[in-house]
Amino acid sequence: MKFQVYERYSVGENNFFVRFVLRMFQERLCITRKLEVEFVARGRIWVLRFYMGQNGMWQVGYGLSEPSSPVHPKAELAIWARGKPPDSSCATQKPLIINMKRPWDSLIPEELFFSYGIIGPCKNITAVSCQLDDWPMDDNNDYVNCDGTLRVGLTMVIQ
Repeated sequence: MKFQVYERYSVGENNFFVRFVLRMFQERLCITRKLEVEFVARGRIWVLRFYMGQNGMWQVGYGLSEPSSPVHPKAELAIWARGKPPDSSCATQKPLIINMKRPWDSLIPEELFFSYGIIGPCKNITAVSCQLDDWPMDDNNDYVNCDGTLRVGLTMVIQ
């Protein structure tokens, strides 16, 4: 697994972008039923997760790790379609864009959930997640390359 964090350092901008290259994506999910990547951005420890939800469907989510301070997250996840075959006239499919914005809630580390009181008029949450259905494990889906690699981009704006 590889990732690269890109942060903007200018007045009034509090955002970042992370590019992930998740090798052996399907094999990892098949064996462990989850894949987690921790990274540091904007002075906080973040985690991106792909996992099997309680409803038996695949989920993707993000959260904070201890000792990160609370944020009001506005995130968008892009799962890029695999490249078109060489010598192909087929157009490359557009990425799957998942809106994972929760600016009205306070995202806090799960380990500290019971330590925090109410932060303003918002409710405290420990993760933001979205259902992916079954496509992550389908043999010929539009997103996982033939070598098992999934390419993902996370754009985050912090309030």
